[in-house]
Amino acid sequence: MNSDEVSRQRDGEVCAEVKLCTAKEALNHETRRIEVPENTELLISPADPEFAGSFSRVQLNSYGDLQILGFVPRKLAEEKVVKAMAADDAEVYKLASSMPVLPTRSCDCGGHGTDAARSRGSSLRSTYNSVRKSHNPALASLLSDHFGTSIPWDSASAGIVRKWSLYLRLKPEVIVLQLEDITINRNATLAVAPSAKSLMAYNIWIHRTGRLVQQGSYLKIWANSINYFRDFPSTIAVEVARKIAPPWLLTVTN
Repeated sequence: MNSDEVSRQRDGEVCAEVKLCTAKEALNHETRRIEVPENTELLISPADPEFAGSFSRVQLNSYGDLQILGFVPRKLAEEKVVKAMAADDAEVYKLASSMPVLPTRSCDCGGHGTDAARSRGSSLRSTYNSVRKSHNPALASLLSDHFGTSIPWDSASAGIVRKWSLYLRLKPEVIVLQLEDITINRNATLAVAPSAKSLMAYNIWIHRTGRLVQQGSYLKIWANSINYFRDFPSTIAVEVARKIAPPWLLTVTN
């Protein structure tokens, strides 16, 4: 077992120790402010006892859980998402079927018809999967209506909603990190452990030379605002921002 595999195994063991709760319970988790001093690096991980209490482990059992945690938009009906995804499935299949199939090598044995059919089916599946990843016109249109802004058919936003809707079938567990205001000062770096899939905060303040780094392949950041500053953030602006409740604390309605 190499070092990366050992690290992943240890990360999985640590996450298993994080308190398991429902999506609604996770919203009521205790939060704390984080400030990263100048010229320093800070890793927030459930493996660190100082920050372990800021993490929750949530099993996603329903579409409502996805909405509560913000992986799909709140107040967007599941039936509409399912219908849009089905429409996009059908359109992509039609597109893939109309594309030319690459010629395949044949052998001298019998059963060429079966082999050819199998080869075409494999090629069609490959083409379908390739196109389907970023082709979500119906879902993008639904999201455009929901948010009141134009969302392209190949946008990452539509792709992410589809991904989480499909992933839900596995009833996965996700690690959620909840904080209050985050301030990352000059030449400072805040890194979030790869196990975390969601970072919920009040407001995030990052110096122009500071960095917020996600160590994993995906991290949803849900906060009132992400602000950049040159010297120091305006005291007035900070105080006003702190009086605004973060969006993930709003009443949940499906």
